[in-house]
Amino acid sequence: MGTQLMGTYEGEGPNVAAPLNATNIADVQGTGPNPTTTGQGKTAAISIDRRRRVRTSSESARSAIAINFSSDQVFTKATRGLHVSTAGTLAVRFADDAADVTLVLAIGVYPYAISVIRNSGSSGVVGVALF
Repeated sequence: MGTQLMGTYEGEGPNVAAPLNATNIADVQGTGPNPTTTGQGKTAAISIDRRRRVRTSSESARSAIAINFSSDQVFTKATRGLHVSTAGTLAVRFADDAADVTLVLAIGVYPYAISVIRNSGSSGVVGVALF
């Protein structure tokens, strides 16, 4: 897994090259505090993968797991979002939180970074967790 970085980036696509020793956002070409002089200036979570590619939070999902209430679903990495095809409630823990919250969800796609879906307090939702 790569190191999570936050900042502006060039916006040339999700797989712009980063230097081998890139450890922070300033190491990625086309980044900087002034979006008018450094490309599109889109702000997103950025990680550098093992192949030295920059991955952004605006990339499409690459995999999905069905939401399952038989037990707590603890994810090894945070979701990119949820696709809900039947409305209901979900008890979840967001990636950066220490406490659970209950969401009342209608049909749709939600850009939530979730680390745990709880069995207790969840009902009715049919959908998938997107990664």
